[in-house]
Amino acid sequence: MKKLSLFKLRKVLKKEVGGIQLPSRIRLNLGDFIIGRRNKSDLFIDNSKISRDHCRITEVGQNYFKIYDTESKLGTHVNGKKLDNTGRLLQAGDEIKIGPVVYVFEPNLKGTSGGDRTEDQFGKVSQ
Repeated sequence: MKKLSLFKLRKVLKKEVGGIQLPSRIRLNLGDFIIGRRNKSDLFIDNSKISRDHCRITEVGQNYFKIYDTESKLGTHVNGKKLDNTGRLLQAGDEIKIGPVVYVFEPNLKGTSGGDRTEDQFGKVSQ
């Protein structure tokens, strides 16, 4: 299973998970970011193991995010543990498993020159 990196605002979602076609870049919107199998989801993943409204990521402070499972059938897991209904504050490096897809959460960090870090500075998709 390949891992993808999820970044906030100017953050990148790298693709490639089996036959699931995911966008190569995503900008998280402020407020709730919904991941699911419903066409209106912010991140639409067309896979039977993904619920229509699977989970949501909410910014709870500048560069702080909390993930909630939205009563999905198979659950949302962070670092191998199933989320309960209280959600979880995301930390850099957290692995988020949604059905057959695994993401690695990384916060939006500024480089020393004041610009955003590039994909090369964060590393490539791991296998």
